[in-house]
Amino acid sequence: MLGYGTMPGIIFLFLLFFIPESPRFLIQKGKDEKAFLILKRINGEEVAKKEAQEIKASIEVEQSSSVKELVKPGLRMEMGVGIFLALFNQVIGMNAVTYYGPDIFRSVGFENNTEFLATSIIGSVQVVFTILAIFLIDRLGRKKLMAIGSSLMAVFMLLIGSVFFFEPANAGVLLIILIAGFTASFCVSMGPIPWIMIPEIFPNHLRAKAVGIATIFLWGANWAIGQFTPVLINNNMGGAFTFWMFAVINVICFIFVMTIVPETKNKTLEEIGQLWKTKEQLKKEKKAQEEIA
Repeated sequence: MLGYGTMPGIIFLFLLFFIPESPRFLIQKGKDEKAFLILKRINGEEVAKKEAQEIKASIEVEQSSSVKELVKPGLRMEMGVGIFLALFNQVIGMNAVTYYGPDIFRSVGFENNTEFLATSIIGSVQVVFTILAIFLIDRLGRKKLMAIGSSLMAVFMLLIGSVFFFEPANAGVLLIILIAGFTASFCVSMGPIPWIMIPEIFPNHLRAKAVGIATIFLWGANWAIGQFTPVLINNNMGGAFTFWMFAVINVICFIFVMTIVPETKNKTLEEIGQLWKTKEQLKKEKKAQEEIA
């Protein structure tokens, strides 16, 4: 089973030979001509000239930037939202299902490898609804999808916990349906959207550093879920306590999305940057523009 994991790795390694180097990296290394040829191949000559100039200007600002800027007013809130999006991507319960699906299904009576079949059904749901998310994200908006998804996930986690608590006769079938519903909700909302929003809420000159910090929190949360889920499932309350806890976390996620996370649908990076500025910063900018006018 583990050996099959080498196949995607080999395919990826082969395809890397056909992937061009990043134009930004090439310009950083002084290889402007190579960078221009790649940009030209993607968007044409006129757009390539403009993009090359923008990249050069961005790199100059980026080289003088510091991580300390991320704790300044405005950017501090931006960094906080990025970190919490990363955390909620991991701690709302999907990884518990992904990592320990066979154990969860086995605990309600699946046996003779049927628990692996049930887990593969959940995997198929992940694929289908992640594809669906591609079409919904720019139509419904990031914030709306995350709010809908987190509220549905809270309901499904509450019901999954109830299955473990009351242990009905058809627990296995109910569990597959409920976990499939939870998975579908996750895959159109808190699964892909944080990976999209985290990079787009930060300014160009700080994006790499900020995304790196958010990703540290993301994988830290991933490690915690992997380590402590078996402990929670095997305690006195078992699955009921574990999944009700995830239901509460999803409610917190819903409140966070509704009250703090901005909508970035159809907004330019400059417009997104304005969302995080303090009233004092906006007043100064307005005053400067009036003086210029």
